[in-house]
Amino acid sequence: DVRLGTGRGAMAVSMYRATGDERYARIARNQMEHFMKRHAEDPDNAYRQFYYAPFFERYLEVFEDKHAEAVVVEWARQRMAENQAWDGRDPYYNLMALAYRISGDPAFLEYALVQARLLLANRGTGADPVLEGVLIDNYPGNPGYTAQQWGDLVRAVRLHEQKTGELLSLPSVIDLPPMRTEFRA
Repeated sequence: DVRLGTGRGAMAVSMYRATGDERYARIARNQMEHFMKRHAEDPDNAYRQFYYAPFFERYLEVFEDKHAEAVVVEWARQRMAENQAWDGRDPYYNLMALAYRISGDPAFLEYALVQARLLLANRGTGADPVLEGVLIDNYPGNPGYTAQQWGDLVRAVRLHEQKTGELLSLPSVIDLPPMRTEFRA
């Protein structure tokens, strides 16, 4: 039950897309049911397992599931309400991108861009001990998860631009408690 089966679920969706074999669709649906059951039992744990594999993203590309969509938006709003730097190994760019694709609310993208700016602004400057070395040694999962997820964020930002004509970019000033770190050029 580690990672709540996100890898297994993502694989099942990919296999279903590739083959059309209903057995894989059943596995994917069963995995989503399991994930949602665990979410109902322990929302914080399920929410923090989201980023390990692109299960929700792939699942919602293939299957209509309003409940899963609502849960994704709820999780993203929770994460934004915490208003904390993603200073650990677990970023949520994919969560924010998917919440935007579901809801159309650019606040999810804007928040993710603030997090991206914070990471880039503090990397290697010595200005923020919490983030110093974040892409090298202190948080070994961050580079892989960040690299895996930035593509989702970039695609969502591009989709927003195509839909609205508004180009979202990295903010020049970051106001993120408790760090209140300004961008340093």
